[in-house]
Amino acid sequence: MSVRVTFLSAIIKKSAVRKLYRGGEERFRADFPYAAEDRHLFLVASMSGGEFDEILETLNAAGLDPETSYALGELHQGQIQSCPDILFEKVSEGMFPRWDARLLREDPEVMASEGARLYQTIMERGWTFDIPETKDA
Repeated sequence: MSVRVTFLSAIIKKSAVRKLYRGGEERFRADFPYAAEDRHLFLVASMSGGEFDEILETLNAAGLDPETSYALGELHQGQIQSCPDILFEKVSEGMFPRWDARLLREDPEVMASEGARLYQTIMERGWTFDIPETKDA
């Protein structure tokens, strides 16, 4: 899953919004009703540099860390500010290339939580699975 980078874009991890944004996802959606999203990311974009600065001020004031919570992208360049967990990919070439952003890795507590739900489902259905042994080198 990914989100399409448009104009000036802030690509924000949903796990960071849940954990750090005052009011969580509900407040975020109220603050940014036109945000695009996939399962793991929100994308808030603007054509105006001034308006985009206001978006960034809102994100920072609400508690998001610009180094670990979100990345910034631009329609033609792709990534302009990195986040270690977000990957930018060029999905078309030409005079006007298109860029997508996707979550590269999730926070460990989110992965553990999702794994717990999967394991609970397996247990409730009485299913079993085996993890093959690995040979240590």
